[in-house]
Amino acid sequence: MTRALVDAQLEWRDAELSSRLWEEVADRGMDRGRLIHLLYSVEAHHVEEDMQNADMAYLQLVDPKDP
Repeated sequence: MTRALVDAQLEWRDAELSSRLWEEVADRGMDRGRLIHLLYSVEAHHVEEDMQNADMAYLQLVDPKDP
C-alpha cells in the first residue's frame, strides 16, 4: 500500500487515486501513522531493506495496545 501511495501522491500527483487509496486504508483499518511514516521517512521506496528498517523503527516508537 505504501508504494501505491508513493506513486499516486508523490510520483503521479493523482489526487483522485490518492483519495481512493486512503479510503481503502481506512476501510481496512490500517495504521495511517505507520503509512505516513513510511511515505516520508524512506528515500528509496523500491529498496525493501530501507522500507523494512523504517517500519521497524516506527514499530519501536509506538505502543501496539494504544488505540
